[in-house]
Amino acid sequence: MTATDAFGPSPQEVGQQFDLLVADVGEYAVFLVGREGDVRCWNPGAERLFGYSSPEIIGQHFSRFFSPDDVRSGQPEHELKTALDIGHAVNIRWQIRKNGAPFWCKATTTPLLDENKQVRSFARVMHDLTEGQAQEAQRKRADDLAEANRSKE
Repeated sequence: MTATDAFGPSPQEVGQQFDLLVADVGEYAVFLVGREGDVRCWNPGAERLFGYSSPEIIGQHFSRFFSPDDVRSGQPEHELKTALDIGHAVNIRWQIRKNGAPFWCKATTTPLLDENKQVRSFARVMHDLTEGQAQEAQRKRADDLAEANRSKE
């Protein structure tokens, strides 16, 4: 029996497994944001969702993913403050791709603490809800058309 077997995987092994997991998750954007809002690392799912390669986005402020109205109203800062205050922030709102196209998205932001319980950075996990929203809009339109036809009859 090795020490790893007796006590579970080492922190380094867990870190490597986590890195593999995050790298393979394509359906979710997973990235780290510094305390000041700078993007620190970026998984392939984030690249797919937003259209930025890692070298293009690392070091940039994460507010570039928010609509201009949300930036003006302070939503990026509010999200980080909420995450600090209650331990996480969950938002469903329009986000902006590199090409300027908006998409409907759920974002969960969680502060990451160091050994002294001080915030080091934030993890942001995002999922594109646009397809589900489009299906809901089509369903509503079909219901509205059916209602209009019933009214004519």
